[in-house]
Amino acid sequence: MIPLGLDNPAWLLLLPLALLPWFGNPERTVQHPALGLIPPDALSRGVFLALRVTASATVIALSLAMSGLHLREQVVSRFGQGAHMVFLLDRSSSMDADFAGRNPEGGKESKAATARRLLRPFLARRPHDLVGVVSFSTAAIPVLPLTDHRPAVEAALDVLDTRGLALSNVGRGLYRALEEFSLDARVASRAIVLVSDGAATIGARAQELIRRRFNERDVNLYWLFLHTAGGGGPLDEPESARDDKPSAMPERFLHKFFGTLDVEYQLFDVANAAEVEKALEMIGKLESHKLLVEERTPRVDLGPICIGLALAGLCALVAARLSEVSAWAA
Repeated sequence: MIPLGLDNPAWLLLLPLALLPWFGNPERTVQHPALGLIPPDALSRGVFLALRVTASATVIALSLAMSGLHLREQVVSRFGQGAHMVFLLDRSSSMDADFAGRNPEGGKESKAATARRLLRPFLARRPHDLVGVVSFSTAAIPVLPLTDHRPAVEAALDVLDTRGLALSNVGRGLYRALEEFSLDARVASRAIVLVSDGAATIGARAQELIRRRFNERDVNLYWLFLHTAGGGGPLDEPESARDDKPSAMPERFLHKFFGTLDVEYQLFDVANAAEVEKALEMIGKLESHKLLVEERTPRVDLGPICIGLALAGLCALVAARLSEVSAWAA
């Protein structure tokens, strides 16, 4: 069924006027002394019928044009490859430094800028993904809900091109990112990609809430850890038992907590842009599943087509009128 719509259906009351050409004889008459001697003219009868059809079609086209005829917006469902992913981006001040831990100078870029730059081509290669963006520092900031509108995703990444704040609360960020997903895990493969260069202690109550949310929503987790040269990392081992505590090694304990979640979890400890790119490529391979894609086709205004048809009909009728003769040549 064609999804047609009308903006002003009252104009359809003009449609009965399309019957007028079929009543009476609008053509000019020419007298002849012996009509019976004139042979049947199939061509003239065909032209006569065509002109009546043209007149009726012109009235119909004008009525539909004034009624605002259009094809309604549609949602087309089909299968594609991809996933629903929320990118959880650290906006703490340490992300403004480069991988060497210094302020970027001489054409170098910060870790945050590197992540944003490499996310763009990664997402461009995955047109069927639904993508959301959440940032966090002292609090979680929802930037963009899950969407397939790529210009909106680009704009969301551009919005994050600001200086970071002092502290980082990854627990609040994770909880807010999980809220972006519905409880129905059958829709598609879902994942959170945490992009950060550090960690902070997550309390026992927050850990329990996050664990419950992961179980309810069945979301995979990938930690893209941007390792600063000379800094601690999730895979570091304590030098002594005194150092083996969350306050001293928050990245190590956050990694251990992620490993206890009953979901697919993978850490990518990267130290430069090339390793970030490889990690994103690996995440892309892991999150490439069949999913149902809903694409919206925009409304199509059919008014110009109707006006064009009506104009063509009027031109044909005027040309036919001008070609009529008032008397037979002697």
